[in-house]
Amino acid sequence: MSAHRAGPARSRSRRVRRKDRAIRLRPGRARTVRALRRGRHGSGGVRRSRSRGPRPVRVRGSCPAQRKSTFARTLLKGSDMSANDEFTLYDLRVEVVEEDGPMVCNHQPGDYLELSGENLSFPPGQTFPIYALAALLPLLPAKQRQTHPNDWMTTDMEVACPDPLCGARFQITRTGTSTFRHGDVTRVPLSGEGA
Repeated sequence: MSAHRAGPARSRSRRVRRKDRAIRLRPGRARTVRALRRGRHGSGGVRRSRSRGPRPVRVRGSCPAQRKSTFARTLLKGSDMSANDEFTLYDLRVEVVEEDGPMVCNHQPGDYLELSGENLSFPPGQTFPIYALAALLPLLPAKQRQTHPNDWMTTDMEVACPDPLCGARFQITRTGTSTFRHGDVTRVPLSGEGA
């Protein structure tokens, strides 16, 4: 007889606990939970709640800025690094032009040399004095690179011969550009390479 009475009491206490748990939820969530229970037991369809529900969890890298930075870091690693180690330099032509005064050194108006990357080239059979070349060499790497429009390295194109009694001038002209690979000209790794 006591076992027969215990059954309804347990069932009634279970319903009370379910009711209390639904009350402790937010009003919108409580309605949703009760509607789901009715639908589970076949007492009608599930009614949609106006509450937005829990906020979605943002996974790292889900926002556009993070995806972009992750993609950029991926390009800079592994085999993709070889496609991003390029740089561009100006090709130069250095030509002798005559100004006031006689020529002293062994160069003539119209003589020239060309520079592409680190390689100098001269026309066949033409010579060039080493003293004039020594005065030009420190300037050429700077002329090969992009400089500010207001920088004198951008605006000044003529260099005087180092001999003060020689009237020659050397005109430096940017004739084009060449693209090089970092890995082809040095063994020093780029920052981030191999990380």
